[in-house]
Amino acid sequence: MTLSERLPPNERTDGPGPPAAEKLRPDLDAAAAFSAIARTCLRQFRKHQAAYLASGEPEGVHQMRVALRRLRCAFAFFKPMIDDDDFVAQVGAVKRLFAALGEVRDLDVFLAGLADQSAAGARRATLTRQAQAARTVADLKLTTALKDARTLRRLTALATWIETGSWTRTQGEDARRLRTMALSRFAQALLETRTRRIRKDVRRFKKLDAARRHRVRLRVKALRYACGWFGPLFTAPKARTRCAKFTARLEDLQDQLGRLNDLAIARDIAGRLAGEAPGKDDAEVVAALASARKAAGRWADRRGFWDGAAEVA
Repeated sequence: MTLSERLPPNERTDGPGPPAAEKLRPDLDAAAAFSAIARTCLRQFRKHQAAYLASGEPEGVHQMRVALRRLRCAFAFFKPMIDDDDFVAQVGAVKRLFAALGEVRDLDVFLAGLADQSAAGARRATLTRQAQAARTVADLKLTTALKDARTLRRLTALATWIETGSWTRTQGEDARRLRTMALSRFAQALLETRTRRIRKDVRRFKKLDAARRHRVRLRVKALRYACGWFGPLFTAPKARTRCAKFTARLEDLQDQLGRLNDLAIARDIAGRLAGEAPGKDDAEVVAALASARKAAGRWADRRGFWDGAAEVA
């Protein structure tokens, strides 16, 4: 029996209805959960890939990136039990696609920022023309990659690996123990470990440079995905309320860190297009830093919603 067949028919990602990852149950084991989540992410990518190739709408790039980012998070969360001989190759294939999407997405965000600026001027007009030209080149590269037969083969191989890869049969004691672990226990340990790491980052937030803040942002985003996937497993009294509050503060922190990241990318792109070295932080960056520090403090005060075995359904 394949991993997806261990899910009820109405919860399989290859059938109709909501994605299986939206309805994970605490009685599933960790292997079945990874299969459901990963296959959902891949299905979402293929859906938006087809839509983007048909329409060229920028939102399609964003949605493909979201699907692959979620898949990469699933790889990281479940790595100890899926790290077989093919794991590195599958991660590399996803990483290459993600990088191609990132080049286009960064230019889309940059152009949107230029369009939102009220001030006119020759420099803005020049940057817009240069960014649009760069975006055309990046889009051509992305479209070529998405249509390439090798991409289809890699995606097909990925789908097969998720479902029947050697990781599903690995006989190592540790991997087997993790695969068969109750999802509620696996989720509880994961959420605690990930939260502890980010709280450590938050305590030294003032000392972090842009590169380290970016890494914190990625950890925050990964934890938010984990809360979305695993939060519904915790049904004890007050757990759902605490989960909602915890996640809301986490989303606010992610938004503030995302704003900082957008400003950093915009400054980098503008510098490259204009042939200028990045300048000092401007008032907008300073204000965004202050907002991010406040959001970090508000989130750090929230208690986890998974504490104690009684919290697990």
